Amino acid sequence: LLCMTRVGVHAVFGGETLLLDAKIGWFRIHILPAKDSDKEAKKREKKEADHTESTEDTKKKAGFSKPPMENIRDAVSTLWPPLKRALDRTRRGLRIHPMNLSVILGGGEDGHQKVAVANPWALGNAWMVDRVDYVADADAEIMGLHGLDTRHTAVADKRFQEVLGEAAADPSATIRLTSYQPNELTYEASSQKGGVAVFSDIYYPEWTCTVDGKEVGIGRVDYVLRAIRLESGKHTVVFRFDPQSIHVTERIAYLSFGILSVLFLFSLLYPAFRARRRSDR
Repeated sequence: LLCMTRVGVHAVFGGETLLLDAKIGWFRIHILPAKDSDKEAKKREKKEADHTESTEDTKKKAGFSKPPMENIRDAVSTLWPPLKRALDRTRRGLRIHPMNLSVILGGGEDGHQKVAVANPWALGNAWMVDRVDYVADADAEIMGLHGLDTRHTAVADKRFQEVLGEAAADPSATIRLTSYQPNELTYEASSQKGGVAVFSDIYYPEWTCTVDGKEVGIGRVDYVLRAIRLESGKHTVVFRFDPQSIHVTERIAYLSFGILSVLFLFSLLYPAFRARRRSDR
């Protein structure tokens, strides 16, 4: 019954003509292309045959022929050196920004060894900026990224101004990642003037940060990245992801398990207790 009531359209694309059939149950109705009469079909077949013969004659007169494999190999060997030079020029002009990425293009001199090309515009895991531009809201923040030199300047929502404060230009400042775990990252920072440190990690409110064991606030810059305020000197910066919502959920789960365990034991012991009381009477 389901097969008999099925209705649909069958269409075939990609050929010289569009094929279109309508299906109603077991029946198929041909819609396109329309069927020609015998005279029209013979006339069309003759026209196609004449066109094919004229095309073949034109190819023979013009000297068209399938090139041998030797010629193809010679052409490839001739074109490959300038193509490789063009790829090298493209690689030198390629810019992936601002994360710590690298590009693999071409190979070594033998054509087999792959060469990893460092991205000179990558800023690493963390860096100190010279200036922070505060804007009205998140929309202005994302618009401020256009043409921004993220190595020296960061743009941030003004609601983070109290957390981050003002940056300071310090060419001698360094900050590097010393330990990495999925929920904990440790950095060593050193600067003479202090300022704002930007981290190439996504900002998320549930992360916490400590500097030398003291908790500090985390701001958001460049619309998606984390940033903190650092004082001058050497510091150990630790980011941790340990949201309180997980601990609350754990407490609720343990409490629920304890209640269910008590109810289960009560359901086992209470019938025996009642039977004993009856026997004592």
